[in-house]
Amino acid sequence: MQKLGVFKMIDDEPILCGYFDNQDQVTEYLEEISKMINNDMQVNLIGEYVVIPMLYFELKTIIKQ
Repeated sequence: MQKLGVFKMIDDEPILCGYFDNQDQVTEYLEEISKMINNDMQVNLIGEYVVIPMLYFELKTIIKQ
C-alpha cells in the first residue's frame, strides 16, 4: 500500500512523524502542527518537514498449531 511519510528534519536526520493515506491528511496534520506552534507556543515543533511517498507493508508471523 502506498502511503505518504512525514518526516521532521533534526540535525540533517529525518525523524518519522507519521504516515498518511493521502495529501489531504498530510495537509491537515501540518496545519495542526502550525496551529500548535502559533497558538500553544510549541516551539519544539518549529523546523523543516519533508513528505516522501513510500510503500507500506505490515508483515506478520502466522503461527500454525
